[in-house]
Amino acid sequence: MTKKDVFNLTVQCVVKEIEENGFKFIKSKERIIRKTDDGYDAILFRVVDYCTSFQIVFDIRTRTNVVEDILNKFMADCMNPQFMSLTETIIMSYQELSNSKVNYIEIASDEQLNIAISEIIGLITGIGMDFFEQNKNVEKVNVRKKNAILYEHKGLGMHHDRRTLMQSLILMKLCNDPDFDLLKYKYKELYVPFDGEEISGPKAIDDLISYLENM
Repeated sequence: MTKKDVFNLTVQCVVKEIEENGFKFIKSKERIIRKTDDGYDAILFRVVDYCTSFQIVFDIRTRTNVVEDILNKFMADCMNPQFMSLTETIIMSYQELSNSKVNYIEIASDEQLNIAISEIIGLITGIGMDFFEQNKNVEKVNVRKKNAILYEHKGLGMHHDRRTLMQSLILMKLCNDPDFDLLKYKYKELYVPFDGEEISGPKAIDDLISYLENM
């Protein structure tokens, strides 16, 4: 059993279960994808080879074009334009889907792989499909993104990345959320730039806020 075997069998089995819902594997995008009215739903798999075992890592994602198209106007300093069509708005990890203590499924045999695939299919066809359905509504996406920033990571010492904060600002503005006027200042305080973005990062947030205020 090789890393490629694990990946291919996992993807094939998952697609077989959900293709009737419009999903298919797009090799060039390395995702299982279903197009939506304003973007796409996606499932992303990665397999890590540890010689004696493999770890399967996966998450589910949605892209809302109206959000990402605005966001990417302000990401040119740190992102290759060729990848901008693959930026996603909301991501839910295996750990969140399963309430596992780790963010991967470890397997070392064919039997364990089959058990892992069954678990993955159960999560995707259950919680996953509910996730995709809920995130068709931009109002719900706005609440989910904002709550993740303000509450889910509170007290964990985690810094909020520029992309997440900017996505939330865009969503609030699109939804006419009154929190926009308050949180545009709070988000600037939460933001800690990555190395090399000490100047460009805060400027991008300021530029985005000005753009949104004039929409």
